[in-house]
Amino acid sequence: MFKRNKKVTIVDCYTYRADVFNYFPMSPASEYVPEWFKTLPAPKWDSMLRGDRVSEQNNIKNCPVIMQYFKRGFVLPLWSDLEIEVGEKGTDHYQWQYSDCRSAITSHSNHQLPPNLLGDYIHLKLESPWMLKCEQGIDFLCTELERSFNNIPSSMHLLKGVLDFRTNAATNVNMFIKREDKVQNILLKAGTPLLHYVPLVETKINMKTHLVTTEQYASVSDVNTQISADARHKQKIKRDFFKKPKKFKTLVDV
Repeated sequence: MFKRNKKVTIVDCYTYRADVFNYFPMSPASEYVPEWFKTLPAPKWDSMLRGDRVSEQNNIKNCPVIMQYFKRGFVLPLWSDLEIEVGEKGTDHYQWQYSDCRSAITSHSNHQLPPNLLGDYIHLKLESPWMLKCEQGIDFLCTELERSFNNIPSSMHLLKGVLDFRTNAATNVNMFIKREDKVQNILLKAGTPLLHYVPLVETKINMKTHLVTTEQYASVSDVNTQISADARHKQKIKRDFFKKPKKFKTLVDV
């Protein structure tokens, strides 16, 4: 159940890349309503009476669930064309290339995952050029943007999660890709909506995007620093710091 919080929530979005800031900013989900949805005719009542019933010319555009969905949260778009080649079942081959020739992809090593978890899947992490801050400390559901009918193939699964942008700044995109019977060549176009961040409270989101220096960007990222090899100890350090309450100071606060 959603908690009630009618205050405005400010989300600051930082990048050091001018191309990303200008061409592919973090944007409200309302800007990613599919074109096919926009072009549907507006539902209306038919003026002709049929017995004691009034005929309604209805369609999916009259669905309040979808309308409310696109009013919530904001979206991370892909910031460059990306081609991924995945080898067929039984192989360990994969390779990738961004058109910007500077973005990166990493992968979790096998020891970080239970044995045989991946099976026919490979894990990839797209390193996002955006870092986020939200001092209110609310949780956001991170999920693939539904009903977008984008170019993400059915063999690719973007992982869901819950994030607090007071204690975490990264917006990396984790995905599993299932190997098929033949080689896959996947092309994702720049601007493709990847992740949808939905606040788990009733609040209005006020987004602010910032173009900063690499030094300022790194200072925002420092909230993610691996200050302990023990995840539970790391979380305790963060809980003790933020419950005082304190604000994580960065160079963008100067």
